[in-house]
Amino acid sequence: MKTQPTAPDERTGNTVVAFHIGRGGNFYNPRHLSYVGEKKISEFTDDLFLNDGHWEDSTGNKVGLTEAETEVGRINIDGQYNTTYCKLLSDCSDEELELIENDATSDVMEYASEKLYDYKVIDGDYARYFTDKEAAEDWIKEIEEDNA
Repeated sequence: MKTQPTAPDERTGNTVVAFHIGRGGNFYNPRHLSYVGEKKISEFTDDLFLNDGHWEDSTGNKVGLTEAETEVGRINIDGQYNTTYCKLLSDCSDEELELIENDATSDVMEYASEKLYDYKVIDGDYARYFTDKEAAEDWIKEIEEDNA
């Protein structure tokens, strides 16, 4: 085992990921952000219609859809609590990366971890991430002492 600097994969950074702002959490709080998955904005437009150059829902309300022709964009249903948006993984904030890290699997989760932390230690198939090198090396010492 050794400490090594993290290096997020640039190809994975081009993955489009989706988030939803709504009500949620322990107290059903407004503006609760959740990670939806590896999805493009076009996967959320089935119930929307283009009318005079504006995207609308089935009742004729404008939904504030931006960039519908690309893989990224934002659908803002009510201006407050019902918004879905998609963006490149490489453009995610720390808050969004933490949601991905806690929920996702595969390369997306690993990319999020490597963007959030500076060092990782690989022990077999398992990787653990650290913000500083000293903490990573201390963890290695602990594991080696436990295995001695």
